[in-house]
Amino acid sequence: MALDATLPPLERSLACIPLLALEQRQSLNAAAPVRREVAALLLRQNAALLVGTQPDARPVHHLLADTWQPGDAGFAGLVRSALVLCADHELNVSAFAARVVASTGAPPHATVCAGLAAMSGPRHGGATARAHALLCDAEASGSPASFIAERWQRGDELPGFNHVLYPDGDPRGAEVLRQLRVLRGDCHRMRHVETVLAATAEHSGQHPNIDGLLAAICYVYALPASHALVMFATARLTGWLAHALEQQALGTLIRPRARYTGLAPGGGH
Repeated sequence: MALDATLPPLERSLACIPLLALEQRQSLNAAAPVRREVAALLLRQNAALLVGTQPDARPVHHLLADTWQPGDAGFAGLVRSALVLCADHELNVSAFAARVVASTGAPPHATVCAGLAAMSGPRHGGATARAHALLCDAEASGSPASFIAERWQRGDELPGFNHVLYPDGDPRGAEVLRQLRVLRGDCHRMRHVETVLAATAEHSGQHPNIDGLLAAICYVYALPASHALVMFATARLTGWLAHALEQQALGTLIRPRARYTGLAPGGGH
């Protein structure tokens, strides 16, 4: 199962990580040094699961880059930057889910599964696939600028653009875009990305976000859309594990309260 290339990356990891916990003797050990060691191993194992290969001692960005674009040092550096930029982003949905699970004292494997499950939703991790589809559909239209204009005028969203926390532009996306321009600025696929960016800015005033730029990496390098989600999930797992270790060091349970707002009991109804 771990090497089954027919399985989607997230599902492959979600299926295998609980089984890895069974083989990890120390997975329930609460000692901080042991938890850190297990987390480091899990980081490598998850990256390997996401690309369908065996884990090894290479830096994680090399594991991904060598699998997808062997021998391309520039691409490896770009992947490394993307992983660093995506590693953590406050208490987003997946990080919060992972932190809540960690607060119960659950082992790192359970924490990671919680994060991956949250990321599997189309409104979180699925954003990269929609952004990649936008680039492909704009190309297939034969007139990318008109395609973007018509889509915006219909009231359709533009996946990969805009971010509620960054009205002036997502700095993570801006950095990936800068590096893409340096590495691939003269290729026809990058020129297409620039056309889509310019048309979107003209008609909607929106800036690209990190989801859009992860998708752009895959588009420019002619890689499958799923690789954008793999980069996102590989990076975020680092942040989830850091959140888990911090939460467990606090030793407190995350337990929000709920307030009933329905009909009062005994009201004669």
